[in-house]
Amino acid sequence: MDGSPDPDHETVEAPRAQPLYAQVKALMMQRLIAGQWRPGEMLPSEFQLADE
Repeated sequence: MDGSPDPDHETVEAPRAQPLYAQVKALMMQRLIAGQWRPGEMLPSEFQLADE
């Protein structure tokens, strides 16, 4: 491990500088921009996201 964040396992910050919903939005936007989900593809459920 080189200390850099794993793009497949982003985390939501515990001490919230932003509200949780804003952190979740930012995380989902990062994944959309990275091309993790294709246009028209269903997004994972909140339970699936929580399991990651």
